[in-house]
Amino acid sequence: MGVKGLWLHLAPCGRKINMEGLEGQVLAIDVSIWAVQFMYTTNSNSNEFGILDGFIRRICKLLFFGIKPVFVFDGQTPTLKKQTLMSRNKQRMKQQVNYNKAAEKLIQNLVQETMLKLK
Repeated sequence: MGVKGLWLHLAPCGRKINMEGLEGQVLAIDVSIWAVQFMYTTNSNSNEFGILDGFIRRICKLLFFGIKPVFVFDGQTPTLKKQTLMSRNKQRMKQQVNYNKAAEKLIQNLVQETMLKLK
């Protein structure tokens, strides 16, 4: 869930760093962020191998550059985040219903158009 507007406040002092510049340093990794990123990039929440592959590749890259990763696992989901997730799920379900209705109308129109051409 993160802190809303955090990057806006950090932008003035933020700078890009090359991986080579982190050699020998310890880097904290938010495991949940990586997991979510890999779920979206593998296009499936049930693709464990894609997620595992993503973790392995990133860990290998960090180790290649001499970076020592420390993995951070946050605790249980806070109540506010649970509410946000429920709200997002409801919105997704509404969008799916709207998508299904639009698809149904499109199919009906195609059928009607085909029937008119056959007459």
